[in-house]
Amino acid sequence: MTHVRIDGVEEDGSARGGPLLLYSMSVHSPDGEEKEPFCLSDPQGRRAGFVIPDGSGGFHFTCTSGAEGKCVRMGYRPWENRDGISSHDLHKACVHMLRADYGGDNHPTTRDGTSVDIFDRFGIQHSEKADGMQFEAAWGADGAVCVARPRIVQNVTLDDIAARFPRLAGRLGPEKCSLEAMREEPRAILFNHSHP
Repeated sequence: MTHVRIDGVEEDGSARGGPLLLYSMSVHSPDGEEKEPFCLSDPQGRRAGFVIPDGSGGFHFTCTSGAEGKCVRMGYRPWENRDGISSHDLHKACVHMLRADYGGDNHPTTRDGTSVDIFDRFGIQHSEKADGMQFEAAWGADGAVCVARPRIVQNVTLDDIAARFPRLAGRLGPEKCSLEAMREEPRAILFNHSHP
């Protein structure tokens, strides 16, 4: 049996959408010996996590270093709804996008430390595209709605995506997947740019 101990609590006032309580936690053996921190370091060097309600009265912990935690800190809180917008769907789309999980089947194709520019049709996140970034994909709750180009071509190609996810076969490549066209597609709720 493994035990997780909460070692400290702090408020994260920089999270979009309001403060979050962050917990520093450590994993211990049954005899109380500390094994390791519960969370890996996030981009700010914190090893922290927080509670996410599961929608049925329970909850789980997630870390600020992972895609799920990063999406919550960006303002995509799955337990909230804003003006009729399902934050649950936005959160799922964000997690798929950060992981470059084009098919929405929990098979990420990104690489740790890869920069992406994420924005949505609701104004929660706005594009801050860096020089050289290009449109990558439009995203919905079930993964990519279309893919202009894969983020890391060494990990997956457009041909791989077409073979694995037939629903995307006619929506691949820059001719069939553009930001302009996807702004009109209701299933596309999140968008991203990345470096080629």
